Amino acid sequence: MSEATDMGYSHILIMGDFNYPEINWETWNTKGDRPNSTENKFLEALQDNFLYQHTTKPTRWRGADTPHTLDLLITNEEEMISNLEYMSPLGKSDHCVLSFDFNCYVNIKRAPKIANLYNHGNYKEFIQELNKIDWHNKLNAENSIDKNWNYFLTILKELESRFVPTKTMTQIGKREMYSQ
Repeated sequence: MSEATDMGYSHILIMGDFNYPEINWETWNTKGDRPNSTENKFLEALQDNFLYQHTTKPTRWRGADTPHTLDLLITNEEEMISNLEYMSPLGKSDHCVLSFDFNCYVNIKRAPKIANLYNHGNYKEFIQELNKIDWHNKLNAENSIDKNWNYFLTILKELESRFVPTKTMTQIGKREMYSQ
């Protein structure tokens, strides 16, 4: 299980007959006090890897035997399994059939973001352009504070676009990649 989660896949589904009849899936405990049992190690592995176990009802029974939850659906996201149904066994099997919806999502390609590279800006020319502006005439007391502030921001943004280089960021999966 650690190998599967370490690979970094966005959708992990592990399912099958795990044959741990001693695990109580309602309490996530085992019968008796055996911390080194394979059942306890299995529970620890699930918890250490932040995995979810979705099967809550018995999946195997035969005659007078005690029913057990042996067939498990394990995922790395709680919402991946929905509409879980426990159906009659097929043929001579003593394990029920599990029917469920596996909910996946698709990485949607997002519009690239533009990142300003302020550490590479040409601030000498930026300041020269700022010094060319007659601030007393442009920012006067007759204008509202909002109007003066918006004018100032417009000038800064225009100079930023001229003197601060940018890079395009595109997101792939959960990581962002940069391209020139």
